[in-house]
Amino acid sequence: MKCNFDNSAKEHLGINYLETELLKTGIVQSNIPRGDKATSWDGSITVYSGVPFSKKALIDEIPVQVKCRTVKSYTNRISIDVDDIKNYLKKKKILYFVVELIGDNYKIYYKPLLLWDINKFLIESAGQASMTTDFYELPLNDVSSVKQIINRFINEASQQEQMIPDVFSMEDLVKKIPAGTIRFHLDVENPFSGQDIIKAIKKERPYLYYHSDDLGLNFVVDRVSGDNHFALGRSVCLPVKVDDNVLFDEYEIIEDEFGFTCKIGKYITGRFSGKNTTFNYNVKGSLDERINTLLFAKGLFGGGKVEIGGFVLPVDNSIDRSEEREKIEASLNYYADLKKLFNNIGIIKNFDFDSLNETQWRNLYDFSRSELYGEEVALGIGTTGMAYLRLGDVNILCYCKALENGKNYVFSVFHPKLLLLKADFADKKGKDVSVYSILVQNNINGFELIDNVNYDEMIDDLMSHLDDEYDVEVTVQILLKLIEYYDKYKHSESLLASITLSEKIYNHNPSDIHFINYCQSLKRSRDLTKDEKNKLSEIKDGTDDLCVKCGCSILLNAHEEAKVYYDKMNDETKAAFSSFPIASLTSAL
Repeated sequence: MKCNFDNSAKEHLGINYLETELLKTGIVQSNIPRGDKATSWDGSITVYSGVPFSKKALIDEIPVQVKCRTVKSYTNRISIDVDDIKNYLKKKKILYFVVELIGDNYKIYYKPLLLWDINKFLIESAGQASMTTDFYELPLNDVSSVKQIINRFINEASQQEQMIPDVFSMEDLVKKIPAGTIRFHLDVENPFSGQDIIKAIKKERPYLYYHSDDLGLNFVVDRVSGDNHFALGRSVCLPVKVDDNVLFDEYEIIEDEFGFTCKIGKYITGRFSGKNTTFNYNVKGSLDERINTLLFAKGLFGGGKVEIGGFVLPVDNSIDRSEEREKIEASLNYYADLKKLFNNIGIIKNFDFDSLNETQWRNLYDFSRSELYGEEVALGIGTTGMAYLRLGDVNILCYCKALENGKNYVFSVFHPKLLLLKADFADKKGKDVSVYSILVQNNINGFELIDNVNYDEMIDDLMSHLDDEYDVEVTVQILLKLIEYYDKYKHSESLLASITLSEKIYNHNPSDIHFINYCQSLKRSRDLTKDEKNKLSEIKDGTDDLCVKCGCSILLNAHEEAKVYYDKMNDETKAAFSSFPIASLTSAL
């Protein structure tokens, strides 16, 4: 039926249709007068948490613009006056409705305009009087969806209270903040949270908010669309979990014309296109990276619940994945052994697994079986005695015992059951000494040559061999080499070990030299206390030893005074003092 309406009739009829859909939600009270001549907006809708409508149940009041028109065919491409948009900026939000009438039928279109949309609209208008833009079709007789649209508008409006000047896109933000990690958050409606993040992003086109840790505020900076790459290659700081265990703190999603690519860590890539989801992974990188990659793969094959940013990936149970899971489980058990091995023998380097060749992988496996489980292995690194096992850039000093069957026992030379060494003296008598004394034999710094020193076990063993001056001297030499090692490589574990060892030596024998060594270890970690400085001053003033005076002055930051004592030394003493690690704490000498 074809009807001709004057403007007043169209307005009344269109508003009636719109109010009917809004009132069905049970949360909206309409305040849209007919025949209103207000500038840019036509009234408002008041939203409540439920009935009865009261001050206590009030959530928000939303300004609205309503246009009603008769058309020959429906269209969601609608023109908006730029002057109206400028006025919307004053309220930071507007919910724009257009009711299109064809006879007795109608459709309602809507456009949520929030702070980001309004500013973006004004930039793109570039002096034009009006702009044509896409509206969304309001789902008629779908109360749940209409409520969702209204609540989403309110939620987003509450977050869009401020923008960063001249930042209307991710590209703009990257120019402002070119370095470091940028943390964002986005909101996607609940119906999508259980299964399909891609569907949610494509449908809802959520806003992206930059979070400022310094200000504790969120700033709207962009909106996901087909034109922008999600996070622009930067990390989205949302967790990736398997069975509620966080494997990765962040991930990256990039959209292109063919779908979405999800990059998790360095070695996991997911591809989303249509109804298909495919993940590829490589077991590479550090020990922890390899373990986390395998745990993720185990989850994908039905071995756990996989969550990406709070969205649970559905598992295809139509295929038997038990064989893949068994292989992954075997690999995880082996890497757990390696983790235990490295902890036991004290390797603190970042082991470069990717550089190992096939032979080195086999040697590593054999070494772990012998060291951890006492198995006879084919690994041979020489006849019975000490030998080096080189694995990539890690050098392990081992003790190898050849067996009659052609196999070997191979242990770290510092294995608790092997911590025994004899030192020969001029009187031909042998003496049990700590095996760690090999770290300073022939004036070498063994900490630089080998990587299998467990500092905790080293300290315990050294302290059990302090029976005479020889033991103490060797232990002090090890301490000084340990400090030198820290100064060169800055391993925090080395510094902690030097502080612990120097304190134990001083407590065992509270001499002035041992206190100075304790203080020089501490000084590499923190400022000395007033009591420590007072004791150093007493030691300096109570001795004639120029080396002791010079060392105390350095620790007291009296560098010019230290230079005076140093200059009084003979050449031989100067050379000896300069070789001590304490000399590296000053540039005055």
